[in-house]
Amino acid sequence: MLERRLVISSFQECEGILDLGCGEGVYVPYLLERASEVVGLDFSVGRLKKTKEKKIDVVLADASHLPFRDNSFDIIWASELIEHTPSLGVFGKLERVARKMVAVTVPNPKGPYYRRDPTHILRYDIYTLQANLSQRPWRYKIHGLGLCLPYRVFPNPLRRLLLQLTWNRPSLAFNLLITGEPQNDEAEGSLLMRRPPGKLET
Repeated sequence: MLERRLVISSFQECEGILDLGCGEGVYVPYLLERASEVVGLDFSVGRLKKTKEKKIDVVLADASHLPFRDNSFDIIWASELIEHTPSLGVFGKLERVARKMVAVTVPNPKGPYYRRDPTHILRYDIYTLQANLSQRPWRYKIHGLGLCLPYRVFPNPLRRLLLQLTWNRPSLAFNLLITGEPQNDEAEGSLLMRRPPGKLET
């Protein structure tokens, strides 16, 4: 989780974030540090009950049918969700409801985390991801997210070092970070991270 917390801590402060596929809301406390409002969305009633305990609004739905108006959130955060969907066309759903940025984490298909879960139905590799995303109306970047090793076994300094080493070498990472923003936002200042996130603020 450290690597994803570092990513979230680098988000610019904003009005609203959608935690897509929020599960039990493990990232909600960190997202609330970056946004005035966080909404959690998941298809599991049981998981949403846990998330609602964190005092945020929750929505029962799935990524293929987002019940929101266009540009409803500044940032869409989707951690380990896309690989459970049948098509990369889901990025179009995210782009529709996001105003400023989409931030997605997925397992590298060549790493151990992708193969160990039979519900990972999306077939992709880094090259097909890059080719597909380059055709979209948004501008995307793919970075390595380290090895996301068990935190009780591997100390945080090592995890930070691996994040640094794989940031511009995503093929070496066990997990990937995909960030995207509208093409016309370049003049206003890009939100996409070009260097690895640093220290946690808290």
